[in-house]
Amino acid sequence: MTLKRFLFIMALTLLWFLPSHAQSVEIRALVTLNNGEEQLYVLDENDQLAFEGQQTLLITNLGTTHRINIDDIRKIEFVDITNTNESQANTPFLYPNPVERYLAIGNIEEGQTVSVYSLEGRLLRAFTASPNEPIDLDDLPSGLYILRILDKNLKLLKR
Repeated sequence: MTLKRFLFIMALTLLWFLPSHAQSVEIRALVTLNNGEEQLYVLDENDQLAFEGQQTLLITNLGTTHRINIDDIRKIEFVDITNTNESQANTPFLYPNPVERYLAIGNIEEGQTVSVYSLEGRLLRAFTASPNEPIDLDDLPSGLYILRILDKNLKLLKR
């Protein structure tokens, strides 16, 4: 068994033991490929990660199955977001932060406006957000930004 396959199995095992008492659980899986491309998957209790044969990772997300050759994967980062009370469940959050290219916004409703400001307060970009849809920030230079969602200001570090 290769080290890469062992690490995948360990990550999947950790997902199996997530707390069952939480109101809702979302797992964010950021897959970085060898060519530098990043793919973000927001997984909930209806989605799954599995292996197909020896060389393929299957990610079933939003009803679509994605097949990724294990040899094409540089790394996978997992973050467990568990909401245990109503105030947390309604607070938007950013992942990953710091971000290199693709940003996900959790706890956001379809159609909410997200505004990106420089630290000087200049509006750089505004867009309509969609849950489970990563946002490509490749055009922003490295730096610190403020994202305004409804009445919340969130800090974002772009690498």
